[in-house]
Amino acid sequence: MEKKKQRKLIIMQSLAAMLEERDLLKITTAELAKRSEITEAAIYKHFPSKRKIFEELRSEEHTSELQSPMYLVCRLLLE
Repeated sequence: MEKKKQRKLIIMQSLAAMLEERDLLKITTAELAKRSEITEAAIYKHFPSKRKIFEELRSEEHTSELQSPMYLVCRLLLE
């Protein structure tokens, strides 16, 4: 897997894991960067916002990665 795709996947997986603990609005990009073991700047290189990460997670391609109830709550809040 190319490095760019791998980083995007790590960011999305980290956010998915964090959504099991609390809702999207309470997750900071600093926390997401720490969990992903990258810098905040690297997150913004791949995604313009947390919402965009979440929207990509919602896509058909990644739905199997998301099963948490908190994900469903955040999805309802953002729609």
